[in-house]
This record gives sequence, C-alpha cells and structure tokens, in this order.
Amino acid sequence: MRLRVGVVLCLFVVFFSAGCRKALAPNIDRNRAPETWITGAPLDTITTIPGRDPVPVTIPVRFHMHWAGSDPDGEIAGFYYAVVETLPTPDPITNVVPPLPGPKPQDYRFTTRTDSIFIFTVAENFPDRQHAFYIYAVDNQGKPDPTPARFIFNANDRFPPVPIFDEAYAIGTIYVFDPGTGGVTPQIQRYDIRDSLVPGQFGIPPKDTVPSGSELHFRWHAEPTIQGSVVTGFRYKLDEPQLVVVDASVTSKSYGLPGEPDPLPGTKLFLLRAVDQANGTRDATRRFELNFSPDTWFSGPDVSRCTNCGTHAATGERFVVGGNGIDGIDGIGRPGGIGMAGSYLSPDSLEKLPAVRPQIRTFIEIYNDTAWVRSEGDTVHNNSWVILHMGGLDKDSPYTAIVSDRSEFLIPGRPVTTPTGPNGSPVGFRSQIVTRIAPTGSISIPLQSGRYPIWDPASNFDNPHVGGYHAMFQTGEAFALARAEDGDNALDNRIRDPRILVENVRNNTATEQERSLRSRVLTYHVNRSPFFVTSNPLFQPHPTLVDTFTTNQWHMEIYADDIDPFRPGDAVGKPSPPSFPKTLRRRITIHGLDTAGDSLRFTDGQSYFDPQFEFFIPPEVQARLRPGRVIVDIELADCVRCDDSNGGRIVNLQIPVEYRPPGAGLSTESSRPGSRGWSSRSERR
Repeated sequence: MRLRVGVVLCLFVVFFSAGCRKALAPNIDRNRAPETWITGAPLDTITTIPGRDPVPVTIPVRFHMHWAGSDPDGEIAGFYYAVVETLPTPDPITNVVPPLPGPKPQDYRFTTRTDSIFIFTVAENFPDRQHAFYIYAVDNQGKPDPTPARFIFNANDRFPPVPIFDEAYAIGTIYVFDPGTGGVTPQIQRYDIRDSLVPGQFGIPPKDTVPSGSELHFRWHAEPTIQGSVVTGFRYKLDEPQLVVVDASVTSKSYGLPGEPDPLPGTKLFLLRAVDQANGTRDATRRFELNFSPDTWFSGPDVSRCTNCGTHAATGERFVVGGNGIDGIDGIGRPGGIGMAGSYLSPDSLEKLPAVRPQIRTFIEIYNDTAWVRSEGDTVHNNSWVILHMGGLDKDSPYTAIVSDRSEFLIPGRPVTTPTGPNGSPVGFRSQIVTRIAPTGSISIPLQSGRYPIWDPASNFDNPHVGGYHAMFQTGEAFALARAEDGDNALDNRIRDPRILVENVRNNTATEQERSLRSRVLTYHVNRSPFFVTSNPLFQPHPTLVDTFTTNQWHMEIYADDIDPFRPGDAVGKPSPPSFPKTLRRRITIHGLDTAGDSLRFTDGQSYFDPQFEFFIPPEVQARLRPGRVIVDIELADCVRCDDSNGGRIVNLQIPVEYRPPGAGLSTESSRPGSRGWSSRSERR
C-alpha cells in the first residue's frame, strides 16, 4: 500500500516540475554577409547576364586593380583574392584551350588593402594568356561574401624586355697568299658580328663571316620595359639542342675556347632571349657564316714550261703527241714519269698544293691519242675528253684530304696526299660544263661532278684524278666552271650559272661582282666543222668556173670531209672507226629570178649523203625559173638531224652557175678554164 502511494507521489512531482521549466531560445544568425565589388576593372563579371560566360577583355600584364566591400551590420575586416589561368596554347590532344579552372583554397591570399598592382603571367613566345581574378570580402565576425566578385580577362604582354648585345665577335686564324714567297702565311684577326635575322631575310646569306675554328664571344644585358618589372633570366642557343636557361646574373657566353669542341661550320644563328616577371620574352640574334668559302681558279698547262709540246704545222695549235689522258697518279704524275711538263699531268700533281698553283687559263683536250693545250675561245674535237686543272685558296679550314693508308696508288709523304691542319688549300674540286647547243641554241646543264681527288680505292666515291674529266659530245659553245671544296665541305658557290655570267659580261649588263668573276669561267667551242674538199678535180659544180646546165637534171659531185666524226656510242676520246662512214649531209637550194624578174628560191627537201647525186628541178619550178645566172647554195652538216640533243655543225658554200635550157640563147660567160666565177664560204671554226 505504501509502495503505491509513493509511486503516485513521484509522478505528481515530475509532472509539476516539467510544467514550471523555462522554454529554450531559438539559434538565429543575425550577422548579415558582406558584399564585394571589383571597381578598378572594366566590369565585375559576376554581375553580367546570368547563365552566360563573360567575354574576356584584354588588359596589360601590369594592371592596377581596385575593389571594395560593404557590410550592412558591421565592418569589413579584409579580403581574400586568387588568380587562376589556363594554358596559353591549345591542348596538343584535344586541340582546344581548356576552360579556366576554379581557384583552390590554397590559391587565396588575404589582404586588408582595397587595391594592388598585379603582374600577371604569360608564357614564352605567347604574349596573351587568359586569366580569372576572384575576390571576396570578410566582415569583422569572420563571415565571407558567399558570391565572390570575378573578373575574366586576357593578359597581354605588349612590352617584353629588350635584350641588347654589348659585344659579339670572333677571333680566328686565316691564311693569306704571300706574293713574296709564293706561298701562304697565317694571320690572327678579330671579326665583329653585327648582322641579325629580320623577317623576310630567310635565304639571304649573312653579311658577316668568321673563320672556321674561331673563338666566339657574346656579351649582353637586357632592359625591362614595364614599370616596376625586372628581368628574371635569359635563354641562349647556338649549336645546343635546346635553349640554355640561365638566371639574370649570367650575361656572357663563349664557344671554341681551348680544350672545348669547335662550333660546327656553316650558317650560324646565336639566339638570345630575355625573360621578365610576367614570363614575357623578346629575342635578339646575331647571324654569321662560320667558315670562309674557298676561292677557285684555273691552273692549266704552262706552255712556256712544256719541253715536250709541239706545234701543229697547219693550225699552229700546241699539242703533245701520245698523251693518253691518264691523270697524275697513274704513272705520269710520279717522279720520273713523262707526262706533260708544265702541267698537272706531271709530278706536280702530287707535289704542289692547290694554294701554290698559278692561275693559267688553259686546259687540256685528249683526242685520238693526242693531248692538245687549249685556251679561251678554242675549238675542241667532237667526242673528245676535256681535262680541267684548278688551283684554289682556302682561308681557314683543315686540309682533310680523303686518303687511304693502304692505297696501292699512293706515294707516302707527298704534300697533296697528306692530311694536315689548315694550310691555305682546299681539299678538292668539283666542275661543271654548261653547253649552248648549236645550231638550236638550247641549253644543256649537266649535274656537277663529284669531288676529286679522293685517294681511297675502297671508297665508293674514289676518284684519284687531280683534274676534272668531261666528255665533249654536244656541239656548241661550252662554259666551264670549277668549284673548290674546303675541309669543312664548303663550296665556292659565287657563280651559280657560268653561261649567264659570261653573257651578262658580253651584253654589258654584268654587276661589278660578275665582272670580277669572269676569269673563273672558261669558254670554248665543241666540234670541228665539216669542210668542202673543193680541191678535188671532180667537184661539181665547179667552185671557180661557171658551169652551165641545160636541163632540169643537174649532176652534183660535192666532196667533203670531217676531222672529228662522231657516232653515238663511240668510245670517248676517239673518232668513229674508219669502217664507219662519216655523217656528211648535203642539201641544195637554188636562188635565181622568175619570169617576171622577181626573186625565186627553191630548196630540195631531200638530203644527200653520197657525194654523187642528181639534183632535179620540179617542172613547176622549171617553168618559172628564168634562164641565166643561178646561185647554188650547198649546205653541209655533220649531223643527220641537227636539232637533237647533240646538235651539229653546218657550213654553206655558194657557187654561181648558168641555167640555159634549149632555146634560151647562149651563155654570156663560158665555163672553160680561166673564166670568171665566184664562191663564198661561211666562216669555219
């Protein structure tokens, strides 16, 4: 009983205790968030049209930004700001520029200022880059603005730093010709490098040239062009595979110092790049040629020294009987060999370096086991060999002659076959002969020859001849050019086309440089012209007596000869074999008057290869041809078709005759011996 009363009493106590408790107050944040504005930019991009990305504007990389904040129930304690950027170029995989990323918490910085000067970053070689600037205010109770202000823009570095070369020069050794000793002497000289690469200059040779193996020295500084910015570093490159990155304290670089490898020869470009705080860059260059190209000249036979040269009794031409065209190292170039004294078909071919070879504008022709000494304007036989010997001077490259120690052809210790350092001589030559083909005038431009000499029989390019050998099987005017090659593989390329240079000089349209290079080209003619043998007593019509024809059938016996007959496929250096008939093509044209007294010309379309033939005048021509004096024009050619790739020589002989058909009356001039007549021949080379 007592237990029940106690339980009821406890329940009443609990009930009345709960009814007397005070109610809990609600948890409400009455601190209002601040607002943020960007006031010093073109626009606050968070307030643009909702749902659309703003169009970025372009501002300088150095930009003074202003912002402001407002708190309706307190005060602004400070601001948090962040800057983000995207890639300066499209992604290589997607080929698009990725969107701007959102700022990460660690990107934000706190400031109590309401403005600041920012230097935004770009990238090397790309002056524009897209950025976004975020900022939000925080009040005195630590509450942030939940909607940060945002400004999207392109930063453009229009004023990158200016790199300036203080010095750029080379110190190297060159070899110059000494007239007193007839040799070459070394000289150490300094060469300033001033040329730079400008737009549109590609393909134009540099203005400055320095010797191969030179020491190269570059010294520089840079000046920032953005106020408040500094130069943070440099990049440079010459032969390096990539730009070398250095800080702003490095302001010089040298190459080719003792103990270091020499820079590779060729056209060189030293690039210097200055970098500022915004990663903006500007380049400066120094452009130059490393290695002087060699000089070349003809150094043919000196006939004043040729003790075994003869003179042809009929033509007065210089020659050596029995010269077989074999060049210096195959016997006649060895000490004690016969060869041609005063030329490089003698021991001189192994003893004299190119730099000490005299300039003599002659060359050698080999034809029918005879070596002829030729010079400018001469005519060589068709299908002959022409041998060009050259000298040359190289200022700076090593004498890297290609020589095999195991070559059975070599004589050890000879100057020409001993590789050394620089000695003033090129290591070889290449040659080319351009021909204007007669009578068509078309131009034949063959490939340039390979380099010679190469004293290595194991080489695929082995060519031990010290001269350039060229087969002459195209009739016309030849323009011979040689190019020296130095130990750094540079060629004397001052003359691109020898024919054009010579014709410019002939036409008085040549530049001063072209006129100075005229001596580097030899011109001569190829193919001796065929000729009429008028001394043959059977020659008809008679070249000195006026023959009379009384019908339209005129008997002709036109005898001719050719001293250099050629048949495609013949071995070079020889005429066609005696068993092969010479190509001597004859065509006839008559010139007279018609019945009205006007000029009449008739050409027989047939070609005659036999000296004896019958020339027919067609009846329709005979009916118009007035009796009396007629000129027979005989064309003689050493080619079947002179318009093919080989061309040919054509000569003409004009002989007067009388045409007296029956009933036309007697001739006013007889054809007995001693009567007057005339003939003229075209000039023959």
